[in-house]
Formats: sequence, C-alpha cells, structure tokens
Amino acid sequence: MSVNLNSTIEELDFYFFNVEVSELVVEITNAFNSNSQLPGIILLEKNQLVGLISRTSFLEYMSRPYSLEIAGKRPIKSLLNLMKIQKFIIPKNMSIIEAAKKSLKRSPDSINEPIIIEIAPQKYGVIDAHELLVYQAQIHEYTCELLTQMYGQLESVNKELKVANQKLENLSRLDSLTQVANRRSFNQYLQAEWKRGKQQKKPLGIIICSIDYFTEYNNKYGTLSGDFCLQVIAETIKNSLEKNEDLLARYDGAKFAIAMPNANAIEASIFAENILNQVTKLAIENSQSQISNLLSLSVGVASILPTENNSPKQLTNAAVNALDRAKQQGGNCKVICNSSESDRQITSNRSD
Repeated sequence: MSVNLNSTIEELDFYFFNVEVSELVVEITNAFNSNSQLPGIILLEKNQLVGLISRTSFLEYMSRPYSLEIAGKRPIKSLLNLMKIQKFIIPKNMSIIEAAKKSLKRSPDSINEPIIIEIAPQKYGVIDAHELLVYQAQIHEYTCELLTQMYGQLESVNKELKVANQKLENLSRLDSLTQVANRRSFNQYLQAEWKRGKQQKKPLGIIICSIDYFTEYNNKYGTLSGDFCLQVIAETIKNSLEKNEDLLARYDGAKFAIAMPNANAIEASIFAENILNQVTKLAIENSQSQISNLLSLSVGVASILPTENNSPKQLTNAAVNALDRAKQQGGNCKVICNSSESDRQITSNRSD
C-alpha cells in the first residue's frame, strides 16, 4: 500500500476481534490458535472497552506452570489484575506519522504491544505496532526525497529524520516474535563479514538449524505453544553465543541461522554440538517427533575462506545442504559441510 504525508490510520488494515470479559479464558486461547496473525484481542465489559490483551502478553502469562489449566476455565475478568492489559487508543483519523510518534513514546515494556484504533463510538480495531512503524518509515523516506527536491539539505529536519529512521531501522532488523535478527539483517551482516574475511584472509562459518517436526508440534500443542517454543529456542541459542561478532537470526519459520566470523569448520562444529546439547537440556516434550520424545534440532554447518572464487550464497547453500542431510538422517544431529560446493566433505554426529 502506498502512503504519503497526509495518510491517516483509517487507510491501514485492522484486525477485529472482541470478546466479553465474562467469557472464559479459553476463548482467548482459541482465538489466537485459530489466527496466527492476530496481534491482540479487544476486551469488553457489557460492550464497554476494558482494554487489549496482546498475543505476546497472553503467551508469556500462559507459559507459566499450570497457568493454562488454572486460568483456562475461569472468566477473562479474573486475569485483568494479573496481566498487563493495554489501553493505548488512537482515533482512525490521526495521521500515521502522529500515531507512530505517540506509539514510540510508550514505555519500553509496551512499545512493541498492539494498538487500539477507535473506528467509531464503541467500535474498535487492532493494528500491529511494527506495521505502523514500517508505514512511518515509508513516509519518512518519501519526505526526505521531497525535501531534497524542494529545499535541498535542511540540516535540522534531516537530523530528526535520521534519529527516527535509526529507531525504525533497529526495529526493522528484528524478528518481532523472537527478538533476534531477521533474515534481511542476517544477509546484510553475512555480506559485510564476507568482504572483511576476504580482506583479512580469515574464515567465515555459518550454522543453519531447524526444529525437528515443528509442524507436527504446532498441530499437536497449538500455535501459542509453537510461538513460545521458538522464543525459548532463540533465547537458548542467543545465550550460548561465545563471541560478540557472532550473529543469531531467525532464518525462516522454524529455522535459525548463526553467522560466525573467524570460525573454521571445527570451531563451528563444536558450537553446533553445544546448541544440540543445550536444546536437549530444555526437555521440551514433543510427542510427535519420530527421533526423540523431546524437542530437538537438525543442524547444518559450513565454513569457508572467502576469496574471489566463491560467494556468501555458496556458503549459505553449503549449510542448507548440510541441514537437509541432517534431516534425511532423521534429525537431532549435525552435518558439517567443509570447503566449497564443488569440493565438499560431509561428516555427521548425532546428539545423545
């Protein structure tokens, strides 16, 4: 969708899902399970707005031991004093720029929460905060081009835009669910480290891992549990990183990737083994797995010395091929692909 300086909130797409607080908590669970894109649910009490409960907040609360069993059969109203209930409202006729500014002024623990849009009296919709900020970034880019054409360099305006764009750029580099780097950010980082490795004649390692039988896990335990699983795996791998320059990213769906500058195949393989062990220690049940009764990973490892005769794509393809071989072996193991696509040596090691 194309936006400009005059664009308002009502031009954007909203989510509409209201529920009375007299209904059971299980209604919220069912709503989030049936729509994986739904960022939040409007809470009403006798058709009067109470607030909004976000997917993230609900997932966090329900992840606590026995929360689902205890709260699932209770009315939603019983959660109002136990959970973070958002009530940040903006009218539909507010400009996207003004709405984004107000959103960014929220407290740090609320800045990623969905936003309530007042469509009409007693009628509300929900918009994802990240979507709003992406549209603001488009408007800022359009504004910069317009100002350059009309007035040249306006230093004071550009400083404000640079600060705003930097905030937006930082947000756009993260995966909203797991809060690690997204694939776009990973590809940019890999390209930069490739150039540096080629100049310094140092190796570049990469690990791509995938949660085994994750589709079956989602079907069995629900998307809320699947989302929580992705968050836990991401946090576990992130905490295992040994060097500041190592970058973890959500690569695609249930896949994660790690760029490891200055890491040869042996060093990357040792780290991959550590990841397998750490995930096993989580002891997350997965009765749908055909390799283990616990959640596990398949891991592909590759490392190469960047030169004029190879490329980042070649390194990534090598890791993906190694991951595919790990899956072919049943999962819960790592496969290492050394050297180039044309001269590779494959070894494997299954985690105990």
